[in-house]
Amino acid sequence: MTHRPKVYIYALSNVAYDGYYISGLKKFLGIKRVIFSTKRFPRFGFYDGLAVIIKYPDKEIKLCIDANDRNEIILSQLEWCDVYGKVNYNPNVVPRQGAEKVIPIGSSFGIRLWNLPETIFMAGFNFIRFYSVIPHKKLFLSNYWAQYLRKPLSFYLHNSSQSKSDYVFFVSTIWKNNPETNQLRANFIAACKEVKNIHFEGGFAPRKDGNQ
Repeated sequence: MTHRPKVYIYALSNVAYDGYYISGLKKFLGIKRVIFSTKRFPRFGFYDGLAVIIKYPDKEIKLCIDANDRNEIILSQLEWCDVYGKVNYNPNVVPRQGAEKVIPIGSSFGIRLWNLPETIFMAGFNFIRFYSVIPHKKLFLSNYWAQYLRKPLSFYLHNSSQSKSDYVFFVSTIWKNNPETNQLRANFIAACKEVKNIHFEGGFAPRKDGNQ
């Protein structure tokens, strides 16, 4: 009999952005739920990345998934984990110590993990459990709501069509206090437009709060 593992998620992770990976872990490991925790983890920064413990009866695997726009490595997580998945991977900024743990992974997009009653329960339950260690309480709750406003992964699977090999679509908003991220996104858009055999559609879209 194969024992399915218990999966612990660092409770100060960002469910609005990390839901894609949480969903993937559940599917890959054949489990129905994950367990949010802080006691099993070091005190990582708020929304640094997705820290995971996959616990089997005879072993455990410590995993970090860093989907941040910046290519810097979170050293505290790199030192702690067994495997460090990095979305915006740049080998030039990976430190020598622990470099063998770092692997490039594909980017994600926000998806809905829970329906409305489940979202309300998870947000309230985790807010009460981890209240004393949540540094930005309003943001913590708002990201559970942002998660609910996304479409579930099944929506994209059932409503998708075959992508064209020469088509790239990218839309992003301006981050008011993050010029580095804005420049990286602008560079990507410019690079796509310069390639003659690529049909690019998209660009920057105005924010709802009016900051463009």
